[in-house]
Amino acid sequence: SSDPSIISSLGEITYVDYDRNCVLTAAISVNKQIYSRDYNIKVSAFNTTEMNDILNVLTTSIPNIIENDLSLPNQYKTDKYLYKINWLSSDNSILSNEGSVGYVFEDTSITLKCMISIGNITISKDLELKVLADSTESIFEKITNNINIFKIINSSIYLPTKFGDYITC
Repeated sequence: SSDPSIISSLGEITYVDYDRNCVLTAAISVNKQIYSRDYNIKVSAFNTTEMNDILNVLTTSIPNIIENDLSLPNQYKTDKYLYKINWLSSDNSILSNEGSVGYVFEDTSITLKCMISIGNITISKDLELKVLADSTESIFEKITNNINIFKIINSSIYLPTKFGDYITC
């Protein structure tokens, strides 16, 4: 390949955002004689229309007001492509990049960025969300549901005394 950054010698392409021309050379050795032929090819620009459509489907499915954990996919498969999906929260203590809601003491506005990529092409969209405060009972349930204490013990055990930045026992 005249440009391995666009198409490798194995024929694997890198998705590009504008059309690129390249030369592939086929070489065959017969009885110590090498025969070769050049092939001029064009690697077409990747059409991001499908990516934008998927991005809109993913982001419109998320409510503007969050009360519970979100299910945030990390990939999206179509008939032709497998896209990688990444999420980025502006405040991981309120809403993690995986969609888990933390201990929320007051209604909090955050930004959740959805990024879809294939190869070296990435597009993104920001969502402005409000995560509603938990009730004291809800926070207590979240904490106690995550504490595992065995009923029979024969040595000292670890008893957590701090949960997040605001809760201590």
